[in-house]
Amino acid sequence: MSITHKTTKTRKKRASRTYGWGGGKKHRGAGSRGGRGKAGSGKRGQQRETKYLAKHIKMVGKHGFKSHIKRLKIINVSEISKLAKNNEVDITNYKLLGSGNISEKLKVKVKQYTKKAEEKIKAAGGEIV
Repeated sequence: MSITHKTTKTRKKRASRTYGWGGGKKHRGAGSRGGRGKAGSGKRGQQRETKYLAKHIKMVGKHGFKSHIKRLKIINVSEISKLAKNNEVDITNYKLLGSGNISEKLKVKVKQYTKKAEEKIKAAGGEIV
């Protein structure tokens, strides 16, 4: 003896024009949803939750801060010799770090540099401007 299973309402109503809401005019527009999107969440919806603590609403306004310090690009001593033209290197938009070695005598134009970088360039017979 086989058992017959009852078909669910949603399966029965699939592809029907009204989908179980009665007349075609019911459940037509945004009015049945209380507006479009997040509209109407104040009076209706989740009225006991504060607006900004509700999970689906992102916080409004400014948060934190943005640093306006312009950071310089970084370059190491070992990479300078590749940029050299007539034993001069112009890297005014960079900060010179002391990683690596240098053997050439170079004149380097740079805004910022570390002590280690300065020592290595002077040891090779170059100078920092």
